[in-house]
Amino acid sequence: MGAAQESGACTSPGQNMQCNAFGTITMAGQHDLRGAPVQISTAILLHTLFPEANTRWVLFSVRNVSQDGASPITLGQQSLATALGDVVVTRVEQPKPSELNLWVDVLDTPINATIYLNLTAGSSQRGAFVLEVLVMPFDRGYTPIADAYGNPHSLYSFTLLGVNQETGNVANGPKPGLLQGHKVPALEVPAILAITVAAGAWALRRRGWT
Repeated sequence: MGAAQESGACTSPGQNMQCNAFGTITMAGQHDLRGAPVQISTAILLHTLFPEANTRWVLFSVRNVSQDGASPITLGQQSLATALGDVVVTRVEQPKPSELNLWVDVLDTPINATIYLNLTAGSSQRGAFVLEVLVMPFDRGYTPIADAYGNPHSLYSFTLLGVNQETGNVANGPKPGLLQGHKVPALEVPAILAITVAAGAWALRRRGWT
């Protein structure tokens, strides 16, 4: 990732990358599952948190979506960290085994330091599945931070999961490596709205990458 950034390019062999004013995200293009869960790491480098727009939260979200709504993919939480240690996560949501949402307070979100989102993925079915990662900033009212044209700032990447043999379920709740801070009581309802907005951003990003 570093070499690609230094050269001004946003490409790296075997990697799916996106670079914009918000930052850079890098993910391996493919992972193979052969009867055991696979470790997946996404590298995220944020250039700014848009302080002029009063950013309050940063959402790190991972998911697989199947056409029939019943995804065979299960995600296990591992860590969100930099080279200096864990990033404090205010709230962890896993509404489905195939979806994981991490809410980080802007004061706990590192900038200009690579953040590694590490997790495990398994599958109950053979086939090819797309695992997507989206990073989005929100203000105190859970409205996405947008650019001058009204487009939400975000970073998006994905990896293809090639499942040659089914694995066990890995969605077994928070792991010790995921450092959680205090929960925010007022998060529930606005967070649902924010996830809905993020889902719209996913659809737009997907059209741009496929």
